[in-house]
Amino acid sequence: MELDDILVPKKGNWSWRLALAIFSSVLGGTFLYGVAIGQMNQVEDVVRAALSGCDSVENCKVTVTDLEWSLCVSLMPLGGLFGSFVGKLTGRWGPRRLILANSFFFLLGSLMMALARSVAVLTVGRMALGFGSGAATALIPMYLAEIAPPPVRGAVGTLNQFGITMGILLSQIFGMSALLGTLGGWRWLFASTAVPSIISLALVGVMPESPSWLYVTKGREDEARCILQTLRSKHDVDDDMANLQHESNNSQMDRGVRDVLTDRTLRLPLTIGIIAQLGQQLSGINATFYFSSSIFKDANVHNPNLVTTMVGLVNVLMTAVTVRLMDRTGRRPLLLWGLVGMAFSYVLLTISLNERDTGSFFKILSAISVILSVCFFAVGPGAIPWLLIAEIFPRNAQSVAVSLCVAVNWTANFIVGITFTSIQDGLGNESFVPFTVIVLLIALFIAVYVPETKGKSLDEISHLLGRGNKAKSYTFHNVLSEEEADNTLAKHQQHRDEDEEDDDIDCN
Repeated sequence: MELDDILVPKKGNWSWRLALAIFSSVLGGTFLYGVAIGQMNQVEDVVRAALSGCDSVENCKVTVTDLEWSLCVSLMPLGGLFGSFVGKLTGRWGPRRLILANSFFFLLGSLMMALARSVAVLTVGRMALGFGSGAATALIPMYLAEIAPPPVRGAVGTLNQFGITMGILLSQIFGMSALLGTLGGWRWLFASTAVPSIISLALVGVMPESPSWLYVTKGREDEARCILQTLRSKHDVDDDMANLQHESNNSQMDRGVRDVLTDRTLRLPLTIGIIAQLGQQLSGINATFYFSSSIFKDANVHNPNLVTTMVGLVNVLMTAVTVRLMDRTGRRPLLLWGLVGMAFSYVLLTISLNERDTGSFFKILSAISVILSVCFFAVGPGAIPWLLIAEIFPRNAQSVAVSLCVAVNWTANFIVGITFTSIQDGLGNESFVPFTVIVLLIALFIAVYVPETKGKSLDEISHLLGRGNKAKSYTFHNVLSEEEADNTLAKHQQHRDEDEEDDDIDCN
């Protein structure tokens, strides 16, 4: 047995290098985004008491106002909005370098929150976490889509959302009063966010650069082939290289924001990406997570924090199911089922909240409705929008287009975070009615305009949508002429000449 046979084991579409690359990028990126979402929910009372100088939560004269706490929670998406534009830099620096650099924002945010003596410092630390989260949501989906073999790209892309749900769940568990949700433990809860960042940085040696970025953007064909051989668990990667060659031939200079917004061939994919991201946030799921404890309290459910943690567990389990279904069922049907299912869940929730005083049945129904909404969210609008934006744009527009879509996501996140309390005060038991209407309208858009991307290469998908096609079944064949191949080789040589001063990337 040769050394290469050990380093590149024959295990279908998977290799140890691919698994570690996925683990490292998700752990130091979107997993921490999930932690940031869930960590504030269960420790609100103890943190506000501690920052007010109290020795106990009971009988504490809290000086941290509701407005200050609301801003602390809600300004994280504002940091995420700015962080999302880090995706624009991938053309110059590559996703790997940016993912590793982004770890330092998570380190900074976690330490600021752990050492905070005032709500102002806590808020700035949370905004730093938001910046890191925004960058992660732009970078990780693109990176996973570019390193994953096409047959399992859906499953690998869904691991991005799996990381988010695991982060939410673990932060909720450790934030319980029996663990770190105490006056003496909340600082350790916030400090623990630094641990995944440190682990991710320690694994830098096993995290390869994107083959697509190396080949298409930098013209480093040999390095791209070497990394593909390691990631694919096989030496024959000619099909992958042919796809990259065709993508490179059709890729011009990286486009700016104005070019992306005015290019008619990008109107449909950009609209799909934006609507999908809006659907994720305006579905009301973050309102469910951010205010889940208060929802269960209003529904007179005992031990609401424990129930909230159980909801987080359901989210993780259903996301794991989605990983298995993504490359079997397809993106489009799962997204449709998820949106329609959420609408159904919100109808049940609205009915149960209105009838909760009539008996215990409706109290139980309210909890079941929230759990159902989380299940349907995990199946569809939770995972698939991240995967879609990583698949539907051509390489030369991807970094800008993905950043725009993610920026829309964080803007909607911010709007929901600061307005849901007002919606709850104004609409009362009908608070989720607007979200019901929104998810149904988005489901209608998906049904009409979004085609299935399962089993297609990234280049096939970008050509498919670039022609303005709606939701139908299509096939596409890459045919690379001799003239195109010569043009590609010439362009790659030009990239090599321009890139001689860049650091070499070791694919071993």
